[in-house]
Amino acid sequence: MVYRSKHEILKNILETIQTPKTKTDIMYENKLSYAQLVAYLKYLLANELYDYDADYARYRISDEGKTMLKRLKDLPKIDF
Repeated sequence: MVYRSKHEILKNILETIQTPKTKTDIMYENKLSYAQLVAYLKYLLANELYDYDADYARYRISDEGKTMLKRLKDLPKIDF
C-alpha cells in the first residue's frame, strides 16, 4: 500500500479542481473517503484555496489556490 502525505493529497485535490468538480468527482479522482474529503475541504476553505458555485454544486480552484498549487509542486519529493 502506498501512503500519501497530506501535502500530496492537497496538491492532488487542487489539481483536480482546476476544472469545476462535484464532491463525488473529487472523492473518486483522489481516492478519498467522504470523511477525508470533508476534512480537506474545510482546510482548503479556511485558507480560501477554492471557490464554490452553489448554483451548480461545483468546486473550483481560486487564485490563492493556484499559488498554493505552484508551491506544492515545487516541494521536493522525499522517498523512503
